[in-house]
Amino acid sequence: MNSENQEEKTMISRRQWDQLYTGVNPHTAPEKDQLRKWLEEHAPRSSGSCLEIGCFPGRYLSVMGRLGYRLYGVDLAEKLPELEEWLSRENFNTGTFWQEDFFSFDPGMAFDMVLSLGFIEHFQNWDEVLEKHFPLVKKGGHIILEAPNFTHGVQSWIHRTLDRENYLQHFPEAMDIESWRKVLERGGFEVIFCGYAGRFDFWVQAQERGILSRSALTILRYLKPAAALLPAGNKLYSPYAVVMARKRA
Repeated sequence: MNSENQEEKTMISRRQWDQLYTGVNPHTAPEKDQLRKWLEEHAPRSSGSCLEIGCFPGRYLSVMGRLGYRLYGVDLAEKLPELEEWLSRENFNTGTFWQEDFFSFDPGMAFDMVLSLGFIEHFQNWDEVLEKHFPLVKKGGHIILEAPNFTHGVQSWIHRTLDRENYLQHFPEAMDIESWRKVLERGGFEVIFCGYAGRFDFWVQAQERGILSRSALTILRYLKPAAALLPAGNKLYSPYAVVMARKRA
């Protein structure tokens, strides 16, 4: 599996990622961020090493730093050096940051925690991509995988109809957490959590929309505070699909 072949199997290019990050500076996810809350509640605290795949702008990698980890990252983003500098200024314990292609990436070490957030669902051969994560996890270490919940209930409707351009940058079959579970268990991992995170929330990317779509978004934004009172962790409306697993010793 080489990087040239991967270009044909992904729905979003490096150029598009760099465009998305235009004007974005390194930062930590706000305290109310639903995925941050999940990580703070469920991720084991440790003084060990944490690698994030696709780490810019560091919004969740820095959360892991607050949980005690020494931080590492790999990303092709042009602004990756800014992230490393920012983490150092903020007094996080940092290791190496590799500005290279994940599919030719070989750090020569394994990590206590590997974060892969919003990554594998952009690849048609998502199972091969997931398996490439496995050697990066130490025996007894953990991996946390996340993708947006674009495949169930109201979340599916929002993104299929009101966020179509963003939706088409993802492979729906690559966001099936039960399929992730099977690949992980086959690869020698014990699945600790397999479910959905957060109360109702949604986001959409900028695109051309007709008056009906704009009206629907206005109504959804108006209803969001009330809908956010629903219990967290429901596949029909929670915004994140998450799996955490431990590599068997």
